[in-house]
Amino acid sequence: MSEGDKPKRVDLGSFTARVQQRIAKFETGKAVDAILSAPKLIKRELQEMSVFGALTRFPGFTVFVCLLITSFFALESGITDQWTGDRSMNVNGDLKAFLPDGSQVAADIDMVEEDWTTNVMIIYVESEDYDVTERS
Repeated sequence: MSEGDKPKRVDLGSFTARVQQRIAKFETGKAVDAILSAPKLIKRELQEMSVFGALTRFPGFTVFVCLLITSFFALESGITDQWTGDRSMNVNGDLKAFLPDGSQVAADIDMVEEDWTTNVMIIYVESEDYDVTERS
């Protein structure tokens, strides 16, 4: 073992003396004043802070809130349907599923799909209480 690898010994006498010296120098009046003025300083800091300042000042809280929001939307998106047996979403990407049988539009889509893809999005609203196809 070389000299650089030897563990260093701590002189407890000098360590204790340094701690006692720091305790002797401690000013209790200043410490009490700092504790008593802390709520005012915190209140002033929070009043002067903008939304973006709060986001960057408390990054852990910001990440936690974002994870909560993401978890809420993830649970509502249908990700748990495989375990619960419920269907949260009814997604059908085929436009012809929403057209009546024998429709000319369905025939035109078949003809177009021979050469090109048809990418269409339809938002389908389903309600047990109301007929969503009524214009009124």
